[in-house]
Amino acid sequence: MTTIITRAYGDRGKAEAAAKALDKAGYPSDMVEVIDAGAGLKAALTKAQVSDEVAGAYAKKLNEGQAALVARVPFFPLGAAKNAMEIADKHKPLKVEAPKRDQIVRADGKPSKAKGSVDTDHKLLLSGGKPPCNTITDLKVW
Repeated sequence: MTTIITRAYGDRGKAEAAAKALDKAGYPSDMVEVIDAGAGLKAALTKAQVSDEVAGAYAKKLNEGQAALVARVPFFPLGAAKNAMEIADKHKPLKVEAPKRDQIVRADGKPSKAKGSVDTDHKLLLSGGKPPCNTITDLKVW
């Protein structure tokens, strides 16, 4: 699975500074993309795997001269997506009213139904589709 992280910045320089910080933190450059606002922004965001809803919200909000940052961060190592979000947020992104600007996408490209960071519908989850539990309090083994 991959987390698609989308942020908007007041100008391309700020978006590139965020991308450079991600690079410095060890995120490969092919995971991070800076896209200029203007005609074709929605199509470019969609091509970068951003959902139609989020791409539409960004296309409505951003004006010429502004830019969006898209980072496609894999599930492993654990915490990589959260760290990338924190780095991107340190560069003061613009507020964009979007349904979900960070989205988990499965390997087949479809949005995940994951609640939090665990995909409870995944076939390899040993709980048989039930939500994760605290073994001491929920299973009452005492």
